[in-house]
Amino acid sequence: MRRGLILLTLTPSLSFGAGSSQYDAYPRRDCKIQGSVSSAATNEPLSKAMVTLQKIDVRDEQYGVTTDPGGHFLLQNLPLGRYRLSVEHSGYVRQEYGQDGARRSATVLTLEGGCQLLDLRFRLIRTAVVSGRVLDEDREALPGAQVQAVRYRYVGAREQLVFAAGASANDLGEFRLFGLAPGRYYLVASHRPGTAFDSSQVAARPSPSDLRESYPQTYFPGVSDPSQATSIEIKAGDLVEGTEFVLRPVRTVRLRGRVLNALTGRAANGATVSLTPRERSYSFFQNEIGISTEDGRGDFELGGVIPGSYRLNALWTSDGKTYSTSQFLDVGDKDVLDINLLAGPGIDLGGRVLIEGGAKPSLKSLCIRLQPTQITETTVAGASVESDGTFAFHDVPADIYYLSAVGLPPDVYLKQATFAGANVLEKSLIVNKDKEVGRLEIVLSPTAGLINGQVLTQENLPASGSIVLLIPDQPRRDQSWFRKRATTDPAGRFTIRGIAPGDYRLLAWSDTDSDLYEDPNFLRLCESTGEWVHIDAGGRVTANLQLPPQR
Repeated sequence: MRRGLILLTLTPSLSFGAGSSQYDAYPRRDCKIQGSVSSAATNEPLSKAMVTLQKIDVRDEQYGVTTDPGGHFLLQNLPLGRYRLSVEHSGYVRQEYGQDGARRSATVLTLEGGCQLLDLRFRLIRTAVVSGRVLDEDREALPGAQVQAVRYRYVGAREQLVFAAGASANDLGEFRLFGLAPGRYYLVASHRPGTAFDSSQVAARPSPSDLRESYPQTYFPGVSDPSQATSIEIKAGDLVEGTEFVLRPVRTVRLRGRVLNALTGRAANGATVSLTPRERSYSFFQNEIGISTEDGRGDFELGGVIPGSYRLNALWTSDGKTYSTSQFLDVGDKDVLDINLLAGPGIDLGGRVLIEGGAKPSLKSLCIRLQPTQITETTVAGASVESDGTFAFHDVPADIYYLSAVGLPPDVYLKQATFAGANVLEKSLIVNKDKEVGRLEIVLSPTAGLINGQVLTQENLPASGSIVLLIPDQPRRDQSWFRKRATTDPAGRFTIRGIAPGDYRLLAWSDTDSDLYEDPNFLRLCESTGEWVHIDAGGRVTANLQLPPQR
């Protein structure tokens, strides 16, 4: 029987079927995309690969199809718009349209009337595997040891180690990290006695208070400082075997104390207490210890604590109210007893969003967010804006925050934000229990600027899949929401919307890790190749850029 393409009529949000009535809200559905997916190593077709088309700036509008036994796919009856096209398959690195072996950025697809993109070819590269063993100081297996592959990435303009893959060692101390994309990684292992993988051993495990030795986090080949670690360069489909960790125990101490309600002085029974390293120059799980108070007295005890500087946190919920506290603690070689943690209620913070000029854009997707300026345990969920423009945060921990807005309409920008009479848009918002709590007043303007343009190569050809970054002048530069980013389509074109009036530097580059746009040093190097643009309220600017020469 002849194998043909899978022909599917698609609906948003990966819904499949022929329900044409669902298309009424999407005029001009006359585009189609056709192609194939194969293995880069063998050229063999890959069946059951998931092909996804995601509309840019519209979270709930996406279309999907799986490849047939011949690796073919067809997306048809697509509405006009700008999209990202990606392909995923088990055992292979996820790939977006426009990516190649070196380029990390993808190409935006612009579907215009009557367009047909035929014979697109995705050649997926295999993921890599790293395996090895974790041994103790006597070169015996350490079952249950945790091993992670981490890599440096820029998060909030800071270079940090981020999690890529993790595994637990088996009864022979063996671990296997899989699904790794090509790149440079660091391996890190640790083990706390009593955490063996075998659930049958639970009854025999020591309690936290019995732990007097622990195996601290160790980077390959056997160092505690990540700056001294040896990295592993992984290529597509690599099988890296024989990686061996030898962990050496250190003496640990106990932390003992109580969690109390700061308002009443009574025990905060059921509170969760956690201990995290004070210096968090990473964004992955590392040496965190936690326990809940369950004895009716609010008592807690943390065992197996390695000497160092920590942040001790307590979180408690009672009658729908959240109480929290944290304190810094330097732990030496002796037990720390009689710690009192006074968990107090957070701060309720409300406000209103006003729209300048009487405009009435839809705010149903608008969310106001508070992001801590430093890496801490503090996390605050965004506050949704109601139909009357009001919003409210509940139980906000005392801290220093940056304010931002997510889900703004395309041509609306955040113009002004005041809190207790102070400008908190270009600075920071201090939430302090000792000061009178004011209201957040946020002003939106429907006169955001727009930039259309094109990026060319050094040979004056369209630079498909290039990154374009709009960087604000000081003092806004340090706040990520003022920065705008776009990716060029196959013709090298790009559009950046929602721009607040001001002076900016417009940059373009390619063939680099996409998160380098957060690196201040990298941006300083690129500034000489960009150009200054000034955006007025409601301004429309056309800019043509050229990629800098390859370094």
